[in-house]
Amino acid sequence: MDRLALQGDEDLRLLEQYHWDRGLGLGVIDVKTDQVESQELVAARITRALRYVAPEQLVINPDCGLRHLQPEAARAKLAAMVAAAAQVRAELG
Repeated sequence: MDRLALQGDEDLRLLEQYHWDRGLGLGVIDVKTDQVESQELVAARITRALRYVAPEQLVINPDCGLRHLQPEAARAKLAAMVAAAAQVRAELG
């Protein structure tokens, strides 16, 4: 698995450690670079979070605002995020 897919695991483990029982808005794309994440990478980030947060409590978001990105990159990143969320929903049934 891509190294970037694994970043943030330590933060997610804190949810388990402190018995987090509320919703979570998960940032799944990096808004600090124009490099577009693949659908597979974003799906891996979502799937990783589902080990710690129930699907009905998970909201998928970009990491933050997209205003500093080139419009084409922002649209492509959002498209990857939407496709990955749909992929994971389909896998969950």
